[in-house]
Amino acid sequence: METGSAIEKVAEDTIQNVLQDEIQATAEKYIKDLTEITGVVVRNGKLYHLQKEVNAISLMAALDSFLKFLEKYNSVILVGHNIKTCYEWGSYGEHRYCFSSRLNEWEGAKNACNMMNAYLVEIESREEHDWIKSKEGSSRQWIGLTDETSEGKFYWEHSRSAPNFTFWASGEPFEGETDNCGVIKRSTDRWFILSCTKTYSFICEG
Repeated sequence: METGSAIEKVAEDTIQNVLQDEIQATAEKYIKDLTEITGVVVRNGKLYHLQKEVNAISLMAALDSFLKFLEKYNSVILVGHNIKTCYEWGSYGEHRYCFSSRLNEWEGAKNACNMMNAYLVEIESREEHDWIKSKEGSSRQWIGLTDETSEGKFYWEHSRSAPNFTFWASGEPFEGETDNCGVIKRSTDRWFILSCTKTYSFICEG
């Protein structure tokens, strides 16, 4: 397990360094192009405007191109990060599952799953719950249960349906104003409702 984590860390650092170098090189190219178009020069992080006619069409084209570049590489970094997190998927029935070790808020965990064409797990039966319980995982993991848009009425975020199976801990679901997101706690394998801004690992299903 430690060897796998070390390999993942090296791979992540390598990818991040390559991407950062390419982004920096491309950014410098676009700054140079913008300088020629607008007469703007950059010194010590400050912009200085020269007396030069601005070609508005060329400027907008250059800016649009640069924004598309940043959008592309932002997606690459996010997708690459999450694919490494969920390199190995387990299968149960017709679905695949990833037990991510990355820490994230509930919304961030949901987005990470979405980036891989998956969603926060929706546990629909005792058999599925027991299969998940049999897998290794962090002490607390986000699941797709929430009542964010309907206080006190919990539903699966992806399917927007009420759960037909639950495995609540004693006293749950706790209906606090800031406690709106579902967690499975490994020590008991029961479900809890906690603040969505806490950071836990998560389970994706796809």
